[in-house]
Amino acid sequence: MKTLCICILFTFTTLISFGQKVKKSSTETPVLNFDLSYLNEDDEFLEFDIAALETKNYLVIIGVDTYKHWNPLNNAVKDANDIKKILLEKYTFSPDYVFELYNEEVTYEKVREVFEKVKAEGNGLDNLLIYYSGHGFYDESFNEGYWIPYDAKLGEVSTYTNQSVIVFV
Repeated sequence: MKTLCICILFTFTTLISFGQKVKKSSTETPVLNFDLSYLNEDDEFLEFDIAALETKNYLVIIGVDTYKHWNPLNNAVKDANDIKKILLEKYTFSPDYVFELYNEEVTYEKVREVFEKVKAEGNGLDNLLIYYSGHGFYDESFNEGYWIPYDAKLGEVSTYTNQSVIVFV
């Protein structure tokens, strides 16, 4: 079973310090030697190659300004693009592992399709950061939060995307 480390970032949560300087690492991946001789008396040291881990950072960016049945927003897509730009330029995200959905692309089916792609490509060592910018809904009676897709109908919770479904995809 494949698992991914998931970090969800919403527009109302700030997890990135924008003023923080990021130290660039060298291009060489060090080989670390650990003294595990107590495990096997025949070998003095075991080598551990960090490059063999091949950890990837996946980024799912979702931004919705225009809706079929909800009031439009002004900056959701801009905010999503700004976050993507920062993560690509200053952090270890590659364009090869970025999945984006904007405006009318943001339907339940397409969101699920993106997460299925990430799940199929990823492995248990990979990281996933999800950024959603758009309307949301919180149902107090069920203690559940929802993303509002482009085509969701106002007042019809069954057309919203439940956040707990996203986390377990």
